[in-house]
Amino acid sequence: MTFIALAALLAAEPEKLDVAALKPSMHVYTDGKKHYLVAALDPEKVLPAAAYYGDGKSFYQLRSPGGGGDKSSWSMSLWEPRAQGARASLESREGKVKVECSERTTALEELGADAAKALLEGASFFGPRWQRLPYLLARDEKGNYYYVDMQRDVPGKKDLKLYIGPRGKLKLQQMTNIVSDSVGDIFSTKSGELRLVANDDALKWVAGKAEAKLTRVPVDDNHVLIYTDLGIYERMPLGTPCDDL
Repeated sequence: MTFIALAALLAAEPEKLDVAALKPSMHVYTDGKKHYLVAALDPEKVLPAAAYYGDGKSFYQLRSPGGGGDKSSWSMSLWEPRAQGARASLESREGKVKVECSERTTALEELGADAAKALLEGASFFGPRWQRLPYLLARDEKGNYYYVDMQRDVPGKKDLKLYIGPRGKLKLQQMTNIVSDSVGDIFSTKSGELRLVANDDALKWVAGKAEAKLTRVPVDDNHVLIYTDLGIYERMPLGTPCDDL
């Protein structure tokens, strides 16, 4: 990961949250190694009103596709693109809480009321930490990947970034002109000598007079490849328990 690529990924900061109204219902759990999970448990609801993960000083809200259970036992699936089959979850059963990340399971212990209150009073809470979203993935016949990601949850702002290279060695490209509309996308350098053309009927890489046809790779089916093997996000914290547990 180059300094330029790292700076690009960290450019967008998550929103700071006011969680004062939720603090009376917050429960704090830890693995005993300075990793903490906070769940705001509403006694009238099956699932937590919100859940957060952090180091005790900064907490980031967890994205959850869903969950289920009852007032004594419940589980939340967690957004975790590095997990095979998206297998990541938070579960509370008969007062015992655990986090599952693919094949790894970590039991958490709840902090006492006084310790939890002291930790929460000194902590800051933010929206989801990870602010990027896969936009396009393709590869050529030589095994080079062409990957584009974008800014997440910002209406009208795509902030598209292009990475190219073999698996594990993709590098951020300094594309100076990006066209994106209902017909498709064109990424090009200032001279126009290098272009990625991604229209509905054409997906190709143009280098001068040479063109290489690209094969589109579905991003929804390749989230583990994108977030691990491509190397773009290697060792980048996503703000989920699977960063550490």
